[in-house]
Amino acid sequence: VQALPSTLILNEQGVVVDVILGGREWDSAESRGLIEKQALHNQISERQ
Repeated sequence: VQALPSTLILNEQGVVVDVILGGREWDSAESRGLIEKQALHNQISERQ
């Protein structure tokens, strides 16, 4: 998983759990899922 620079990781309540700096990799499926959710959220927000 390639993270975008300074990607915010949010939990289910929308609270920032962690910040990924560009180039840092996450191994756990949970982290990947959170990154993907946030990326999807960002795409939706940009369209509005």
